[in-house]
Amino acid sequence: MKLQKRIIFATIIGVLAILMLLLFENFTKSYFLKNNKVLNAFHHLETQEVLLDYEILESTFFLYKNFDSITNTQKDIEKALEYIQNTPIKKEHKDVYKKFLDYKKQYTIKLRL
Repeated sequence: MKLQKRIIFATIIGVLAILMLLLFENFTKSYFLKNNKVLNAFHHLETQEVLLDYEILESTFFLYKNFDSITNTQKDIEKALEYIQNTPIKKEHKDVYKKFLDYKKQYTIKLRL
């Protein structure tokens, strides 16, 4: 009888360990997917800002330049800013969110110039 209790106990412990591993895998997968989306949004924001700087510089050199590309790039940047602000970055990464808000303020100042 004692051996049977040990086998049942070991089976329960094994099942619990496997359940814990599956839950942890699910948690880490969702966490990294969420963070990867935010990181990609930051990268997209960075490339769009470089593109905007290039288009502004190009418009200063050429007299007859189509300004639609500058407007479209500004809209893309605003969409990226809105996407990042709507992600749960505010709760999970407070320091990054503060820097993001500072960047957003600097961007609005840059647009006014």
